[in-house]
Amino acid sequence: MFKAIILDFKEYYSILKAWLFYRRHSLKLKLAISLAKMKQSAINKQYCVILTSSDKLVAVNNKEIEILKRTNCYSPRQMRFFAEKYKEREIELIEKLWSTDQSIGEKNSLALDIKTNMRNELNRMRTLKLIDKRVDVKKESFYYTPEGDNNKMSSQDQYEAKQRYIAYASKYMK
Repeated sequence: MFKAIILDFKEYYSILKAWLFYRRHSLKLKLAISLAKMKQSAINKQYCVILTSSDKLVAVNNKEIEILKRTNCYSPRQMRFFAEKYKEREIELIEKLWSTDQSIGEKNSLALDIKTNMRNELNRMRTLKLIDKRVDVKKESFYYTPEGDNNKMSSQDQYEAKQRYIAYASKYMK
């Protein structure tokens, strides 16, 4: 009887845990979407809600997307820290390698493989961008606002508004 009760509580716990997970992430998405809508209504540019390589939901427009495609994921300070850690790990692995019973040629080739793997990993991390350059943002985005949501005026109304503004500017801004 107690085992059945314990199993029921474990099942309820897993259900509650899954529900909290989905609730938290749906709330994050709703907040990102509402942020995109607010930015769109304020600036009148199309915004997309995308996931960066650091697993954050952001609302960005096309200009910001191009900037994020060029921006490195890790700062130079973080890269120095990673390089130090990789160097320590490389030294540990090579010391372990030299303590084994293998021929000197095999040890040298394995040590060279370790060094090249570590160097390749560091180079990959250096070139890692916040958004991949090859990504089609429209297809990968979770939500995007309509392009001209604020432009609901007809072309004639827009022309009249422009004429009124030019008259105002010529009268008061000279």
